[in-house]
Amino acid sequence: MKSIRILSFALSLLATLFSFAQTGTAGPQTVPMTAILTPEFRISDPPEYLITDFHVLLESSLVRNGVRIHNMQAVQKVLRHHRLPRLSQASPAWYSAIGKALQVQTLIQCAVTRFEVIETPYTISETGASGIRRTGFAEGFVRVIATHTGELLSTIPFRLEIDFRKLDRQSVRDWQIDDYCRFMTENIISGIVPELLKIPELVKTSAKL
Repeated sequence: MKSIRILSFALSLLATLFSFAQTGTAGPQTVPMTAILTPEFRISDPPEYLITDFHVLLESSLVRNGVRIHNMQAVQKVLRHHRLPRLSQASPAWYSAIGKALQVQTLIQCAVTRFEVIETPYTISETGASGIRRTGFAEGFVRVIATHTGELLSTIPFRLEIDFRKLDRQSVRDWQIDDYCRFMTENIISGIVPELLKIPELVKTSAKL
C-alpha cells in the first residue's frame, strides 16, 4: 500500500510540473479583461436605439464567446473618478493610466462612419406595379489597444451593403425603418466578432498568480 501511495504522489507531482511547464506557473488560469467604449457614430443624428443596440449586441456576443468585459457603467464611473478622458478621447499616453484604473489589459474602440438605408422608388413598366427598393449601407472600424503599451493590436474595418429585396418578403412585410437598421447592426456585429476572437490578447488564458 505504501508503494502505491508513493507512486500516486509521484504521478501527481509530475502532472503538476507538466502544468507548470505549460503555463509558466502552477496557479489557476484566467482570461484577460477588456473594456468597450461607447461606440462613436461619426454620422449626423445617429438614432438612440442604434447606439444602444450596437454596444449591447457587441458586448453580449463577445461575452458568449468567453471574452471578459468590464461593465460599461462601471467604466464610465471609474474614468470620472480618476478624471480620465472618455476612452474615445484618450491619446496613447493615457492608455496605461486607463488600463490601471480599470484593471483591463485591452480597450475596444468602435467607430461607425456610415450607416443609412436608402429608399429608391421603382415602377415595373410591364405591369405598372410600383414599390420602394431599400438598400442598407454601413462602414466603420474596430480597434483593439493594449493598455500596458498603448500598442494598436488590430484594426478591423467593416463595410456592409444589404439589398433588402433578397430577404424573404414575408419576414420583412411589416418592417419599419428601425427594423432594417437593427438587421444591419446584427450583421455588422456577426461580421466583426469572429475577427476580434482571433486576437490572442482578448481570449488567451494567462496564469493567475
